Amino acid sequence: MREVGRNDGVAIIEAGAGTGKTTTANVIVDAARRSGLKVIALAPSWVAADELTKSTGVQSQAIAKWRFDRARAQGSVLDEKTLILVDESGMTGTHELSAILVAAKDAGCKVALLGDRRQLAAVPGGSPLKAVSDIVRRNAVLDGVRRQKEEWQRAASVAMARGDAEAGLRAYVDRDRALFVKGEEAARSRTIAL
Repeated sequence: MREVGRNDGVAIIEAGAGTGKTTTANVIVDAARRSGLKVIALAPSWVAADELTKSTGVQSQAIAKWRFDRARAQGSVLDEKTLILVDESGMTGTHELSAILVAAKDAGCKVALLGDRRQLAAVPGGSPLKAVSDIVRRNAVLDGVRRQKEEWQRAASVAMARGDAEAGLRAYVDRDRALFVKGEEAARSRTIAL
């Protein structure tokens, strides 16, 4: 949290699923507001932006919309009293993240990136979170899974986050917590029924 609190550059918080990103985002927003900062919350998709809005109370938007508004000189003005919070930054494309970082540098504002470079790849391509992490070399990592209550579920989540999906799924199968259905139509029907 110390890096996020600095008033310069970029802070990176890498965190896998269930490790506390939502709680961390709330703490960041609260601290920024108490410090008199305006918070601009962004995410690579509207779905992620909506989740960020729900979890932090900050009206969030998709990065594409933010860029569209900026190109037309609309939206919030960036200055040294602005914090740009980017959630799911591991799924943010190179051009999108570059646009955010350049705008922030030009305005003298802070950027906080929350994400997991191992989660889902950026749809537009590239791995800008990894690149920025490698350059900045000032990042925090949340790695203790907190969302799941059972120890075996935590271990399964960690295994999947490290790329061993088979081990993670096997833990659920071994405990009869996985449901197998045959065919797309059966899967759709079963999902709707749940």
